[in-house]
Amino acid sequence: SLVENLPLYVLRKDLQGRFTFANQTFCKLIHRTRDEILGRTDFDFFPEELAAKYRRDDEHIIRTGQLFEDVETHVLDDGKKLFVHVVKTVLYDANGKPVGTQGIFWDVTERKLAELALQESEQRFRQLADHLNEVFWITTADGDQFEYVSPAYEEIWGRDRKKLMENPE
Repeated sequence: SLVENLPLYVLRKDLQGRFTFANQTFCKLIHRTRDEILGRTDFDFFPEELAAKYRRDDEHIIRTGQLFEDVETHVLDDGKKLFVHVVKTVLYDANGKPVGTQGIFWDVTERKLAELALQESEQRFRQLADHLNEVFWITTADGDQFEYVSPAYEEIWGRDRKKLMENPE
């Protein structure tokens, strides 16, 4: 009940990469029934390059026994791209022998797009600010630390702006 009702995508695969379990949330995501998914591989549902990446990740997990965690781009069959946070582990039998992989992932598209927009905004700010011939700076909210000092500071006052940001004394 928990696995079926959480808004998370949950799946299991055998050592050959064939799906052995997919929760209903995952089924809805790829617009397939569980019966259409079980026994098939990522290559049946995703672009070849992406399916190959998923397979390499699974093989690495099985070979090393290490937890896999990443935020990656997931492409649906309709071409829609999502950013998903993925966590995968090895699936062991009762004797401790690897029998496959299991994973869970969730949509972080909104957060990732906001991060990318912020990075782009920061880059545009830096390009603009670094080419102004005016001295200005940005400090932390308490005013104790410089977060940014314009390049013109060095030209006008002859002091290293990076040192000022490291040690404002």
